[in-house]
Amino acid sequence: MEKLWIVLGDFNAVLRDSDRCGGNIANQNDCEEFENCLDNTNLVELKWRGNKYTWTNNQQEEDRIWRRIGRVLVSEKWLDNFECEASVLSQGISDHVALIVKFKEPMTFSFKPFRFFKMWTESKDFMEIVSKSRESLKEIQENLQLDPINVVLLKEEQALVINFRKLLRLEENFYKQKSRVQWIELGDHNTKSRIKSQSVLWNTIKSLLESIKVEEGMSWRLEVQ
Repeated sequence: MEKLWIVLGDFNAVLRDSDRCGGNIANQNDCEEFENCLDNTNLVELKWRGNKYTWTNNQQEEDRIWRRIGRVLVSEKWLDNFECEASVLSQGISDHVALIVKFKEPMTFSFKPFRFFKMWTESKDFMEIVSKSRESLKEIQENLQLDPINVVLLKEEQALVINFRKLLRLEENFYKQKSRVQWIELGDHNTKSRIKSQSVLWNTIKSLLESIKVEEGMSWRLEVQ
């Protein structure tokens, strides 16, 4: 390819048998077909760092399977024009990981402004538990990449995933509420509507947070202003 090309995502195939852990051995015909495709298109894998495996079936103990089927491929012209690398993140509660391309030099893009709801920062405990849950899950999954069939780590991951799913329910509720809010000119009607919307949301948040198991001694303090 003589143009600037970047192709990334799940290719549903491994390049070699070392790209897997657990399950059946890699099919050599499939590996050769994938390799021939890269040769014919003159695509190469972008330098990457992070986790090795990009997909897992999320099963427990000896049933767990890992595969490296997600990749970031680029053309030679892309490498000549951009200095960048790929980051392979943890999968969180999904079966696929996220692939992020990081540029060494800043790129300029245009985005629509994002309106941040101040109410999310009004509960310090909530922000702490979200951050702690995410980091704990990330740490466990990074350790599993190094020891994919460790039974203890697999059980710890399962428990963390259950908790993190509950937190994502809060996030989903937030966006549902956000889509119903209409921003109009300042006035009494707008102020009352906003307070009512926040009250409804906080009632939902409080009920969901009570179902999440947190460390002993941590309490929730939710205030609507």
